[in-house]
Amino acid sequence: MRWAMAELAPKIIAANGGSPFYSGNLRHLLLEAGFAQTEGFAIAAEHYGTLEETRRYAAVVARMMANPDMVRLVLAQEWATADEIAARRADVLAWGERPDAFAAVMYCAALGWVEE
Repeated sequence: MRWAMAELAPKIIAANGGSPFYSGNLRHLLLEAGFAQTEGFAIAAEHYGTLEETRRYAAVVARMMANPDMVRLVLAQEWATADEIAARRADVLAWGERPDAFAAVMYCAALGWVEE
């Protein structure tokens, strides 16, 4: 499956003022802020491994891809054509119906400790 948002999501986040890859800097930022010790970790807080779950997840992604603001941004930046967006939406909905579909969303975080 062509992951429907894999190429577009980082561009959309950056265009809206975010940093899609900031998590790689979390420990550095904590150290820079004066924390004596840091630890980075990731959690797979969301996972979709049943047909019902993958259908629901695919529907959410397809709705995001149809959001008028997102569509306008993607078209204006020429990151994809309207036909390509439609094809990606169809791909993700088809993926959601596959009996072997599985997805997990990872969240990255960091902890910092001060010296006592």
